[in-house]
Amino acid sequence: VLAVAYGPSLECLTFAGIVGMEDPPREGVPESVAQLEKSGVKVLMVTGDSKETAVAIARRCGILEGSHSTSSDQEGDWTTFRRTSLLPEDSSEEEYLDLNSFHPVPHNPLDDVEYGAEFALSGSQLDAIGAHNLPDSIVGVKVFYRVAPRHKLALVRALQQRG
Repeated sequence: VLAVAYGPSLECLTFAGIVGMEDPPREGVPESVAQLEKSGVKVLMVTGDSKETAVAIARRCGILEGSHSTSSDQEGDWTTFRRTSLLPEDSSEEEYLDLNSFHPVPHNPLDDVEYGAEFALSGSQLDAIGAHNLPDSIVGVKVFYRVAPRHKLALVRALQQRG
């Protein structure tokens, strides 16, 4: 976002408006990320952008919300759960909870400004982590923001250590 003003000097400016600019991901990026993750590739984002920008782009590309576990313990039909009672008098009849009829209020924790230690780390946070602890400290982190070239090298080395 860029504010625009004009006038004869900096002390005498007239507000002209605000200009919004967007640099969207290239066409096909979300589909490519989904295909990579489906194939077992762990997609990470390393950028010099701010946290807010990095998270927004990662969401649009499917890096944060597009990851799906392929673990067999998470497969199956989860639309119906058996509801059991802790009271013995209620145990005569089994009931089932139909999750297709359950519609919770939508809330994405990624929308919380303060949320993020688990999925995003900054370059300064990487600096605070010792090199020997870095491989274990970045497990589960998908977005690295405000990073410099030295951080990229440290991340590559840490990822190589983890295999």
